Amino acid sequence: MDQQSRRITLLGVDTATLEETQRGITGALELPDGMDRLVAGEVPLVLAARQQVTDGVRLALLVEDRVPAFVAGRAPAAPGLAGGSSWAVADLGLLREQSGQRLPSRLVLVGLADDADRAAALAALTEAVGGRGTITSPAGGEADFLSSPSAAALQAGFLAALAVAAVEVVLAVVLALVLGAPARARLLAVLRTLGLGAREARRLVSWETVPLVLLAAPVGAALGLALPRLLRATVDLRPFTGGADQPAIAHDWLLLAAVAVGSAAVIAVAVLVAGTIARRLSRDVLRMGDDAV
Repeated sequence: MDQQSRRITLLGVDTATLEETQRGITGALELPDGMDRLVAGEVPLVLAARQQVTDGVRLALLVEDRVPAFVAGRAPAAPGLAGGSSWAVADLGLLREQSGQRLPSRLVLVGLADDADRAAALAALTEAVGGRGTITSPAGGEADFLSSPSAAALQAGFLAALAVAAVEVVLAVVLALVLGAPARARLLAVLRTLGLGAREARRLVSWETVPLVLLAAPVGAALGLALPRLLRATVDLRPFTGGADQPAIAHDWLLLAAVAVGSAAVIAVAVLVAGTIARRLSRDVLRMGDDAV
């Protein structure tokens, strides 16, 4: 290639069925039209995006004999077919025809219907290959990765960070109420002499907390939703996931809702407790005022 010899992984695929076989696979290789037809006697190739090829230079594949080729398209990755950045994809039929080689198949991709019984399909495939070769699947690869120590540590770390953040939110509200207790007690003592009841006292304590929570909650939620996207855009997470593409962002809305509801419940309890303490302290303030009089 480029009048220089480069070693790459050449993948001969059945271009007519590859797209259907990889339907639903994230980042699946997309082939341009006409991959199974010669163009001016040259075999069309889909080349790894990182492979540098000079425009206008004629290419040839060295498969025993020289097979003229040209770049019909580029792709960043070929999930399920090849890893790294040194690969090219061509139609298997054309390669056999132009090279005169038998080129036996070494990899078979099997696409399952959405309602297929995956366990039964795996058992049938195992029986069909007679114990030869290795059968892998995206679901099996995902399970193996999630069971690895690195993935378990990441999941535990994320949950621990979520728990710490939730505790810090609650502590911030509780400490704010505790620190404001003496001043609140003096205020309630004065207001009680003007006829302030217990319900109004709770509302007063709520007024100290609820506006702050309502203001901080959407800002914190927006930052929390934006942070994963910023991290995904600036850090290459593929070494952690083992995938060809950056992992998609998924939100566990049930867990987030549980954290939000739990935090709201704790804050509500803290407000009630702060109101009760403030009323008791206000009585002491009133007694101290009576004694002083």
